[in-house]
Amino acid sequence: MKFLRLSLIPLLLYSTIIAKSENITVKIYFDKNWMVCDKDRALFYRQAGWDTIKNCYDGKFTDFLISEVKISEGQYEKGRKKGAFNFYNETGLLETKAFFKEDKPDSTWSWFFPNGKLHFQIIFNNDLFEITTLNDESGKSIIENTSEFFFPFQNDSINKMDIKGTIKGKKKDGNWSIIFKGNIISNDIYREGKYLKSTLLNGTPTTSKTKIINNQMFIPYSIYVCEKLILKQTITDADYPFLSFRFPWQPIDAAVGLIGDSLLFQIDKKPMYVGGMEAINQTIGRNTNITSEAVQSEKNWGWVYYDIIIDEKGFIVDKRITKSPDNLLNDIALSSLNSLGQFRPAFHNGHPVKSKISSRIQFVKRTTFPSRAFGNH
Repeated sequence: MKFLRLSLIPLLLYSTIIAKSENITVKIYFDKNWMVCDKDRALFYRQAGWDTIKNCYDGKFTDFLISEVKISEGQYEKGRKKGAFNFYNETGLLETKAFFKEDKPDSTWSWFFPNGKLHFQIIFNNDLFEITTLNDESGKSIIENTSEFFFPFQNDSINKMDIKGTIKGKKKDGNWSIIFKGNIISNDIYREGKYLKSTLLNGTPTTSKTKIINNQMFIPYSIYVCEKLILKQTITDADYPFLSFRFPWQPIDAAVGLIGDSLLFQIDKKPMYVGGMEAINQTIGRNTNITSEAVQSEKNWGWVYYDIIIDEKGFIVDKRITKSPDNLLNDIALSSLNSLGQFRPAFHNGHPVKSKISSRIQFVKRTTFPSRAFGNH
């Protein structure tokens, strides 16, 4: 039986079609979950400066509802958040005033009630956060008493998560929990403001000496996802030419930290494949095989989306197809992913952590093939 080997095109080839200008103004449309889409399906859009050499945001940006209501604004410097950021609710009222230094939350952030009254303030200092102000809706301070603190840190329709904790005598006390779909999945445990330990409750309870609730979780989810630029299946490099460097691969940039199977946090250091992106392309390209008979009979070509789960030692422990036009392509994609070797693991707060890489493979039918693409197996 003859097999066709479908090779992935190295990312280097795509760089030749990017404009020579170092900085351009771009408009990117997003759906309700902040995935990149076309204008007809958009609920939001971002207008921003873009560095076509480094392939990242650079300069001022503004996010809008498709109705032209401004919902956020700020500035990037070569892909890193810098200075003041403002976030607004759907009616255009100020919701959060934030500050960044070297891409991390910094200084005092303020959150406001819809009536304009100050709700709470948090001071971010390196990897620490302290709640310094907590008011009720009338503007009266309640931080002097024992109070419950609640914060929805990830509120998209798929992965809704909340932070809940107790403030006693102006200090964090007791369990500070992450709640996923109504269930507590982790606790950071404090006593009179002093961090003691963390307990993971997803599956078998385990204890960690590293805090789960970190400063990155207070960054609005829309900012996090916009930076990841997760593309819907229908999007191609013709829709967004300046994003052509992401076609057809974007695995390393789409890495997130995991507890169990739940997306929880932005990692400090992404997992890296030995040999880099080129080695990933070459390995999967050499091992993506499909019979010539299947090429002629297959009708549902397109993108196969998948997740790879990488453990704390860098080993792939699970592979999942998340979206595909056809089951045959699922099997071919999973077979090619089996060829990948060990990664360098992701790191968070100086410790290796479990992570997930999300990416996709594009299958395109061709009518003619070079003879060297076939072999006997």
